[in-house]
This record gives sequence, structure tokens and C-alpha cells, in this order.
Amino acid sequence: MDSASKQALITIAPWRENQRELKLDQELNRRSHVITDGDAGAPRRAQLRAVNFKDGDWGKPVVGVLNLHSTMNPCNAGIQPLVDCAVAELEAVGAKPQTIGGPTGSDAIGMGTEGMRYSLPSREAISRSYQIGTGSHQMDGGLCIAGCDKNKPGAIIGMLFANVPAIYIDAGTIKPGKWRGEDKDIASAFQSVGEFNAGRMSREDFEGIERNACPGVGVCGGQYTANTMACAIAALGLSLIDSPLMAAEDQESWIRSPSPHTCSRTRSKWISSRATSSRESPFGMRSRR
Repeated sequence: MDSASKQALITIAPWRENQRELKLDQELNRRSHVITDGDAGAPRRAQLRAVNFKDGDWGKPVVGVLNLHSTMNPCNAGIQPLVDCAVAELEAVGAKPQTIGGPTGSDAIGMGTEGMRYSLPSREAISRSYQIGTGSHQMDGGLCIAGCDKNKPGAIIGMLFANVPAIYIDAGTIKPGKWRGEDKDIASAFQSVGEFNAGRMSREDFEGIERNACPGVGVCGGQYTANTMACAIAALGLSLIDSPLMAAEDQESWIRSPSPHTCSRTRSKWISSRATSSRESPFGMRSRR
């Protein structure tokens, strides 16, 4: 890595300044070589040069980074810094990251409205977005970063059907707010509606809880679907075990997020596992590695 690239990485991830550099020590472009190799690949390489591929990059593994950052809800609004860090780390160890987008919504915001008609379909759309991204360019691995509760299963379903080595990173939970010296969260806001309508809460407290329940970015502050799934994903070994325990706004979520060499260590486990090798994807296609 040249000095300019190293400085750029340190700007995003300052803890890297005194760490030794790690490099991929084996050829891992087992899928993407069909895109990047040979004279017939010249038009494809021409396209890739426009998105930061250079002469020395054609033998590197291509890693799809599912980026579900969105300012539509606090669950997803803190994802971009994690994506920036992951992309920089992947570049640093000798991979070529490519970001994959996807839709998102929030049940907490859409609840009780026509918006909930889009909740479950968004899960399938996220899964398909990841499959399309990794499949269309025959990527060699993946890294999924998700927040809201349909994001997480969408990302995991996509990882399984894509059947390439991948790891999940959680966006991190929101911190509690304060009102009258007490911790408040989104559950407090829901409860306050009933309390206020029943005449057991003043308007001042009702509005005070609304204004202070969600003080920043992060996944809904309750043991709802999103945090429950984050714990289940960690227990399944698809993310680091303490991934669901970090607050989105704390730097530890950047420092402790799995770096690409963590992904490479899981590669053999994913390849040797045949649990998903014969499943049909939502598109009716048999998954292949």
C-alpha cells in the first residue's frame, strides 16, 4: 500500500497507524477471474478501470460490500462509516471491494400505515440485491452491513443463497435518551401514547419523551426483532460474537468490526459446508460457488 493510501486508511481508521500490515497470502479470485482474465475480458476491464481498478488488481479477489446506509431511519443512518472502514481495510489487505446497495424501510415508522405493506417484500428485495451484486460480477466474497429488522434477515438470506464466503456486521444499537433523569428509548415512546391517551401522562412529558427517546443513530433500543436477530446471527457464527452489543455511535464498533482477514479465515468453513450448495434461490436458480 502506498503512503497516500495508508494515510487515507489511517484517517478513517486511526487505530491502524501502529498495526502491522496484513496481506492475503493465497489466490482467492476463484470466481471473479472469469470477469477479469484474458483478452476477451478487455471490455469488462475497461468498465472496471472507471471504478478504481488498476493494472495490478486483476488477480485480486473481488468482495461485495452490502451497504444498507439510509437516512430514512436511525437504524441505518450510521452505516456509512462502517462501510468506509470496511472498504479501506479490504483495499489494504489486497482485495477489491465493490459496494452493493439495497432498499430499506422501518417498521417502527411505517407501523399502522399502508407502509407496512412494503415491510416483508423489502427483506426479499435486500436478499436479491446482494445475490444480484455478487452473482452478476461473480464476486469471490461478501461483507454485509445492515441495521433495521428486515435488513438483517435479507442480508443473511442473500449470503446463504449467494453461497460465497461472507460475514455479517451489525450496524449497532442506539443509545438511550434521557428525560427527567431517566433512560428513555423507542419503547418509552410507544408506551407514552397509551399513557397519554389514558390521561395518566401530561402533554409535557408526552412530548418530552418523543423529543428525547432517540438521541442519535442506531438500531431501535429494545429487544425487538432487529436486536434479537443480531444476537441470533452472532450465535450462529455469521458475525463476531459481540457484534450486537456495540452502540452504533461508539468507535468500538469500528475497531471491533471484522477485518477482511477475518473473512478469509472463514473461507474454508463456508466452502466446505454443503448446507446451502443445493438450495434454490428466490430467483429459481441453483446456487453455485
